[in-house]
Amino acid sequence: MKQNFIAKKLVGIGSIALLTIAMSGVATAETFNATATVETSIAITKVDDMDFGTLFATTALGTAVAGAEACASLALAPDGTFGSIVECEDTTAGDYPMIGLGGQTPASATIAVGSTANITLAVPDADVGVIGADGAAVAILGLAGGADVMLSAVDPSVAKFHLVNFTIGNLVDATDPNSAAATACDDITSAGGNTCVLTPGFGVASIGFSIGATIVTDVDSGAAFTAYQPTTYTGSFDVTASY
Repeated sequence: MKQNFIAKKLVGIGSIALLTIAMSGVATAETFNATATVETSIAITKVDDMDFGTLFATTALGTAVAGAEACASLALAPDGTFGSIVECEDTTAGDYPMIGLGGQTPASATIAVGSTANITLAVPDADVGVIGADGAAVAILGLAGGADVMLSAVDPSVAKFHLVNFTIGNLVDATDPNSAAATACDDITSAGGNTCVLTPGFGVASIGFSIGATIVTDVDSGAAFTAYQPTTYTGSFDVTASY
């Protein structure tokens, strides 16, 4: 009886072995699809709009004075600070005051990245060189073919503001490889064009940056529109990114 049980057990084990051998020769196939999604542009995600806060401004001349334009300007840096007021050449000091009373915020944005490939940012080509140099403000008239960026009130009969000399800075997880060159992002002027290059840090998923600009009293509208109203002035500008 015991031998018979052992024999049956061996037969069972043999059957399992044969079944395993039989299955090892079976092959299956599966078809896999392949896809690729192509992007031809880089998405900029806006974090903050540009806000010059509350400004004290009363008048803008809007007409030429001895070959230059009388005006006043304030530069909003990418870190959110204002520089000192700069009045255009041939302007008597204090004639066209513009004072920042607080609340200013630079524009800021992020860009999703997947490598350390350089990204080129382009801001409006609204450069007038060094405001205050003799005749420099004349270039605001038509901006030498560049984009005319304005802040306007609802009432079209009052003076406007120009936005010129855009800058990029306050970088997050990115560096400016041309920081010593004329095209550096903290010096985007007529000498360096309207673009700058950012290099994402290694292994980061996104980079951040802020945008500043110089606000200038109206020199385009002529003598008819020289007064400012206590109201909100608005405008817009585009910034593009590319590899």
